[in-house]
Amino acid sequence: MFGSFKNGHLRNVLLKSLNYGVLIFLVLFFALPSSKGVNTAFYLIVLLPCLLLFKELIKTKGLSNALLPIILTVLFWAVFSVVSLDANGWENVAKRFRHALYIITFIVIIYYVLSNKTIGVKNLIVLVFGLATVYSLYSFIDCYFISDHNFSTRLFPVLRLDSPIFMSIILVVFSVPLLSDAFKNNKKMMFVFLLFIVSFFLYFYNSRAGIVAMIFGVLSIFLTIDLKGKKAFAVGIILLMLMAVVIGFNYGNFFVRGGSYRLEIWFSSIQKMLDCGLLLGCGLGGNSEITIGDGKVFQHSHNIFLSHLVNTGLFGLISLLGLLVLVIVKGLKNHSIMVYGLLAGLVGLMFDGKSLITNPNAIWLIFWLPLVIICWENNNNKTSVTKFNEND
Repeated sequence: MFGSFKNGHLRNVLLKSLNYGVLIFLVLFFALPSSKGVNTAFYLIVLLPCLLLFKELIKTKGLSNALLPIILTVLFWAVFSVVSLDANGWENVAKRFRHALYIITFIVIIYYVLSNKTIGVKNLIVLVFGLATVYSLYSFIDCYFISDHNFSTRLFPVLRLDSPIFMSIILVVFSVPLLSDAFKNNKKMMFVFLLFIVSFFLYFYNSRAGIVAMIFGVLSIFLTIDLKGKKAFAVGIILLMLMAVVIGFNYGNFFVRGGSYRLEIWFSSIQKMLDCGLLLGCGLGGNSEITIGDGKVFQHSHNIFLSHLVNTGLFGLISLLGLLVLVIVKGLKNHSIMVYGLLAGLVGLMFDGKSLITNPNAIWLIFWLPLVIICWENNNNKTSVTKFNEND
């Protein structure tokens, strides 16, 4: 009887809990106040059930073929922690492989949940965008009404996701696919409404990375979707965006926050990588500090591609670009709705980002979640596009 319970009933209970556990985890990602709380939630709600049900999950239709390139690439990057072994020891190596396991678990369970039809692609995008919007609104109220700061004060998120740059990019990543859907289906009021919401918070987050990502995302929509009967609307939106940039430049503090030293940091990052070694870089988990010409020190390269280059060298960067080209090109051919979001997110990450192999943080929402959604759409293209439109 116990064996029957263990192999039958308990397995079914775990599968059902796992279906909704990952969605609960996404909610807690925004709701919990600390990294420790988010990590604990991940261990209990996602990682543990996933490990117990590993044999069941890998049997998911198409999962192995779709995710194998990502899984192998993640493990390949984790190996670069050995490069900095002398400086950081085996503890760092174990940490990076542990983070790699977390990421692999996350992408596997997201793929499983989509395949199991617990939630559709559009509903998942709407969920994360809704959470990011509510989180931003809560931070807005806390900053300007509860804490009574002046409206010229930069808005900082109040809980675990505390970076205004990353929060602005998250908003963009999950709004751009919805903007694409609204534009494709001629829902002009919905397009304007979504664009207004995101632009509102981008202004108070004072994030240049976010606004550049949003402009890129909107332009990519206009350049890749049939403009028949929509040209005037598209031109109007572009003019409104240009007007908003001009207003922000002249009357806000959007572009006058001071120098960010980005160019100096980027050139110094390349030099650091060359000093460490062209092919292998400085090692994953090694010293990521960047010192520019005048002696100022920055924590990292403030560009996810350059950070990855410093961490893993030319081998790591080529594997990253190869993975992105593979997924994105196939996604464009299969009309994956999430491609727009990932591309916009990558543009935003050109201005920030320390590492792709991490414990649960904003990079998971900006990079890994869109990537696995596209992989699922690519593997289910005959049903995913239809399903996306049917959810309207």
